[in-house]
Amino acid sequence: MRRLSSVLIAATMVATPVLTAASPAYAATPILPNLQMVRLSDFQLGSDPTLPGHKLLRFTATIVNVGASGGTFEVVGSRASTADSSMTVRQLLHNTDGTTTTVPTTAKMIWDNGDGHFHWHTADLEKYTLTTPSGRQLTSPKVGYCFFDNDPVNLSLPGAPRSPVFTGCGTPDSLTVDTGLSVGWGDTYSANRYQQWVDITGQGNGQYHLVAAADPFHFFTETNNADNTTSVDLSIHGNNLKVLRYGS
Repeated sequence: MRRLSSVLIAATMVATPVLTAASPAYAATPILPNLQMVRLSDFQLGSDPTLPGHKLLRFTATIVNVGASGGTFEVVGSRASTADSSMTVRQLLHNTDGTTTTVPTTAKMIWDNGDGHFHWHTADLEKYTLTTPSGRQLTSPKVGYCFFDNDPVNLSLPGAPRSPVFTGCGTPDSLTVDTGLSVGWGDTYSANRYQQWVDITGQGNGQYHLVAAADPFHFFTETNNADNTTSVDLSIHGNNLKVLRYGS
């Protein structure tokens, strides 16, 4: 009996480190961003030199990242050569252990120098939809966005950096473009910017409903897709414009 006990004890001593070594390591957890639209502002009835005689509703819009501390919104566009007119886009998720996880997307980066800025734009990162008094839905011609940390929207959020981390969208010769939004930071397109409008020529007087959506086609991974929009009701009569109420 004593000899059998000794054998069992020895077997246990040998087996224990083997079980410990085979135990799975804890996986890194992604800290997701959360994209939202700041309340629209600076509404104007204006025009554009390229559209003589047209009546345009202009406004300022800001997309912002309100994710948890470490929840950076970062995307990377890449192409094989300068002959390619667009870039494929992947999202980088920042993990709790300091690593990143690459997630492929169906988003595209496109080259557009129509605004005179000569940089790459992420297609369909935002969308503006205007419902007219007759129920017709109109959209903005703007479909591409160069976004980076240019507006400190809410630096009181945990983990929000004091200064910009992302500062641009590449150059004509770039093969790779790394851009994004840090927690608490936004990207603002002011009312006077290129294509920052909806054409309301001939739509008549009455109440208009404008909705701005962040990542409307859900290309990117984030904590909540249900809080990506903001809306406003406007009264337009002739050249008079009035904000009636804000929605979500």
